[in-house]
Amino acid sequence: MLSILLCLTSFLTLFLWGTREGLLGQFINVSLGKVEGYGVPVWVLSNIGDGRNPGIDCELTARLEALDPGLIHVFPFRRIEGDVGLPGPPKGETAAWSDQYGSFYGRAVWPHDPLWTSPGEAASQNGEDGPAVPLEVVLNRKLLEQSLRCDAYRAALRGLYPGLTLPEEGQDALECLSNGRIWLDVRLGRGRRLVSFRIRWNDQIPSMESVAFLLPMRTYQVIELTQSNPGIRYFPEGEGEASERIAELAVWGFAGGDVSGRRRLDALARCLGGAVVGTTHVSLEQPRPRAAAEACAEASELRLAERSAPGPKDLTVSSFVTGELFRLEPSPELQECGGRRLLIPCASLSQRWREQNLDCDENNVALADSTATLGV
Repeated sequence: MLSILLCLTSFLTLFLWGTREGLLGQFINVSLGKVEGYGVPVWVLSNIGDGRNPGIDCELTARLEALDPGLIHVFPFRRIEGDVGLPGPPKGETAAWSDQYGSFYGRAVWPHDPLWTSPGEAASQNGEDGPAVPLEVVLNRKLLEQSLRCDAYRAALRGLYPGLTLPEEGQDALECLSNGRIWLDVRLGRGRRLVSFRIRWNDQIPSMESVAFLLPMRTYQVIELTQSNPGIRYFPEGEGEASERIAELAVWGFAGGDVSGRRRLDALARCLGGAVVGTTHVSLEQPRPRAAAEACAEASELRLAERSAPGPKDLTVSSFVTGELFRLEPSPELQECGGRRLLIPCASLSQRWREQNLDCDENNVALADSTATLGV
């Protein structure tokens, strides 16, 4: 009997010890950001305080990996704080995000980064065959289930974008994102705009920090570019293509004394984020996508019709502007950063920015690829 008790005690001791070691190892792996197939990363920061260090670029990345090919893998990333957020107030009871488990913080990563290439619910367009400036985001499902307030998210969008169609309300914690898209408040130029992104879900983004989302590096580079070059016509919905936006609408069939018609046009102007309403035209303060104009027209009990056959009290497009074309071209020297470089039109950049950065070559300039942080 004593020997049986001793055996049971020894077995229980070994079991508890093994369980403790396993749980401890799992805790360490999670807290340090272990990535399946790569291991636990070493986090490195680039010292750019004196302004002379260009940061961590693709050339440095290749040199680091050459130290031990096949063993060392380098994945540069950028921190995103402030430039991209949720709609509405950032803090308080009406905020769409509860910061109990961390702030709404994200990173910009290259398409070959294992954090980006983790399995998602949809195929990624942040790759070699995708658009030049993809509107795609990887979301941390666990963190969003804990922190996203769908009711506040909906209320903020309705206040900022009255004509927007949102998913039907439900019981799921993330029901407001059930259509596979999320609206983010993005700092573009000298202002902020709502931009819709396709969602790729990741159950949890491995990291030492609570990372809520990942953006494609190229997309974040263009976002930053607009802040130092506010004159650039970057229309996100085109994903790098030279898309068109509406600048002015023609008004058909409204009489001067039509009070209800004027009320609807004023509602349209508010929905579009500001516009000058005349007797025959509505001039937008900022060019807007056609989808936004159609949604606002419907919300204001109006209709955006084709110019060839407008009906009474219809709107038609009388003026539009074309956005810049962003192109990707193969670049073997940038193999460690996706193998392609992003070309932007020189004419849209300020003279000061061009003098401080790169010279233009055949009317285009390649956007610098340096980053400030990396994981090894």
